[in-house]
Amino acid sequence: MVDINVEKGERVTKALNEVFGDGKVIFIPTDVGNQVQLENAFRVSIDHWRRLDIVVNNAGVFNENNWRLMMNVNAVGALQGTLLALEYMSSKGKGGRGGVLINVSSISAINSIFYGPIYAGTKNFIVGLSRSLGNEVYYDYNHVRILTLCPGATITNILGNFTVKEVLPIFFSPDEGPAAQAIKNDKYQRPSSVGKAFVFLIKKGSNGSVWVVEDDQLPYEVDFVGRKLMQKKKACQK
Repeated sequence: MVDINVEKGERVTKALNEVFGDGKVIFIPTDVGNQVQLENAFRVSIDHWRRLDIVVNNAGVFNENNWRLMMNVNAVGALQGTLLALEYMSSKGKGGRGGVLINVSSISAINSIFYGPIYAGTKNFIVGLSRSLGNEVYYDYNHVRILTLCPGATITNILGNFTVKEVLPIFFSPDEGPAAQAIKNDKYQRPSSVGKAFVFLIKKGSNGSVWVVEDDQLPYEVDFVGRKLMQKKKACQK
């Protein structure tokens, strides 16, 4: 496990090792937006297990007022984690044997959220990146399946404690009105539902596919129809 929160990382690691056995889980304090720290996390993992089979890029923050941090963690962190995963798991890279890479996006990449435009932008980046790298050209070379999971609102630190304070005030007054109402109306699912979706994707998700898990239901795959089928109406010439 890789996270910037040392206290929580160590506590959760201890709890998991008590269930599954010492050394089954290790914690590596890391800022995923820091390339040196993140690559070190991969090297420590390789030293511990001698190989990598599965990588999940799940780090994320939501704070429209600190959009630079959000871009660095959500977009840059995911990109760096993706490139490192390919490098270390690629059958043509550093002696890897292929594997599975799951990049975590958000339901906001499927349905836009007006109170989080920059957050939605970072999550759309992940979908575009993963779908493009999910092309068979990359799989034939690396033997790494690349999938995207888009969770709906989930009881985690990123959204579980979310308030209108994280909404950019320069766009509109969030103290009362649509933003507060939208947050109040969100239906939050349990983290365990997302965890089960991860297991399903690892076992059965096809390369390049994008999945949604929401409302504590089973995950479903998103059908990206060709752009020609997306046409609503053509421009009229004058």
